[in-house]
Amino acid sequence: MRISRALRGFTTRDLVIIAVLAALGIAVKPVVVPLAHLVAAPLFIPAGALAGGLYMMWLVVGMGIVGKRGTATLIALVQALLVMLTGVVGSHGAISLISYTLPGIVLDLGLWLTGHRACCLRCCFLAGILANVTGTLMVSFIFFRLPPIPMALTLCTAALSGGVGGILAWQVIKALRRYHIGVATGRAATGSALLAVAAFTVVVALGAAACSSGTAAGGSAGAPAADASIAVVQGVTGENGTLSLGDAFAGAEDGAGQMSLADTLAAAGIEPAERIAVYLADGSLLRLPATGCSLTPSGELLVDGGERGAVTGVVVDPPRATITDAYRLARQELAGGGKTLVIYLDGFGYDQYLAAAEAGLIPEMASLEAREALTVYPTITPVTYAAMVSGQDPSGTGVHDRSRHRLDCPSIFEWAEERGLSTSLIEGNLQILALTRSTVLNVDVDGDGLTDDEVLAAAKDRLAQGQPDFMLIHLHGIDDTAHASGPHSEAARRVIAKQDSMVGELLESWQGRVIVVADHGQHAAEDAATGAVTGEHGDFRSEDLFIPILVREVQENTRQTDDGQREAARPA
Repeated sequence: MRISRALRGFTTRDLVIIAVLAALGIAVKPVVVPLAHLVAAPLFIPAGALAGGLYMMWLVVGMGIVGKRGTATLIALVQALLVMLTGVVGSHGAISLISYTLPGIVLDLGLWLTGHRACCLRCCFLAGILANVTGTLMVSFIFFRLPPIPMALTLCTAALSGGVGGILAWQVIKALRRYHIGVATGRAATGSALLAVAAFTVVVALGAAACSSGTAAGGSAGAPAADASIAVVQGVTGENGTLSLGDAFAGAEDGAGQMSLADTLAAAGIEPAERIAVYLADGSLLRLPATGCSLTPSGELLVDGGERGAVTGVVVDPPRATITDAYRLARQELAGGGKTLVIYLDGFGYDQYLAAAEAGLIPEMASLEAREALTVYPTITPVTYAAMVSGQDPSGTGVHDRSRHRLDCPSIFEWAEERGLSTSLIEGNLQILALTRSTVLNVDVDGDGLTDDEVLAAAKDRLAQGQPDFMLIHLHGIDDTAHASGPHSEAARRVIAKQDSMVGELLESWQGRVIVVADHGQHAAEDAATGAVTGEHGDFRSEDLFIPILVREVQENTRQTDDGQREAARPA
């Protein structure tokens, strides 16, 4: 009833305009966000703070057209519902109801207090600042929890971007009033004008949806079309190849609805193995015996006759371990009363580990028990990181791309905290996933281009206060350097050697199980024009998929003594 009374003051025309502007605000996100990331990343600030002015301007425009209190709140609420339903870039799940709607509420409140209705340049400028600073504060509080200096820079950026968005909104409002759309003329918009705006919205929304669908799943979404090629990696040799379904089924009996996976691989000249790892389009990672598996001409996997889903890639004779083992090993130790430290080396592939070990660059890591492991796909940090801390593949975590910050399943942090265990997460300059409130972020204070020194110092400070039950330390240096100069460059080798010494310091400081793990690897990419070599990841290939898991066990688990105090485990 209250909602009905609140909406009674809005005409059908008002509600159509509100819906159109809300859709436009969401439609521009897939275009604006990647561009904002290019500028915001070097400044170590969330891209949303920079791009937010272009989102918030639609709230101001709506107020300028409709001119009724509560207009901005309604637009923001519709946007929250849209991102929740569509999962477009910028969705925060159910929290979107708060993170999207609150800027509209604050904008409406600010204009009410000043007695304005987006009626002049000054109030539009102020409204844009209020909305974007509020939205930035909400996202920073929920996800990033930035230190004071980056937070101040982020809020200044948000204020500037919001002000610019308010100025743009005023220009749009003035332009619309020339066509008698807006409260200043006192005349309702013509049907043709509304139809034109609605048609424009549909075109933009469809274009944005097409862009978003192409990147939302990081290259894993969508079933392979008939006659598609499935990526194949041979685990023993690390060779990368493709399996053409059209060629494979061309030699089958006419009308064959399926072919055994072994025969399909054999048709491509790939010798079958006893076991395979199959990656599906929904993010599932299945480790299966080769027998009993079949493929359809469209790339669907059948296991014992039952359909499992569209295949993205296959690893023949895969490593026994997977990235989810990091979660299993940590949970196993914690459940037994011990303590666990996870040292997370971003972008450190198994091929890089082998090369560094052979060159004698990593004596500390080489002394640990090493396991070659598979990571999940797509091989990008949020997706692989989520699997590492949850023990679930992307079909379980719900994290398929860079737009998701929260997991659909419990992480090791939640599991530990629910049992009264202490946790600590030492991160770089950004909180990639929302995992625990005991997160410490670090910026590049010494200006060397990396945050590893600052992360190590923060870890030592935390350990000086007492060793938590579970601790995860995220070092970004290998990934950052390899992106710039290639995974096997001299610069990358220097960072790998430096991180090995950091691992050594942490091994000395930690009493209990230690797990050193990467999230993905990198492959070299050469610029055809300049010949410059850089590093990339995200593809279905051995360099990106194979990672090391290094473990230091303890002679006996940390256990609970009679007086309730934990004994320190003795390193093996």
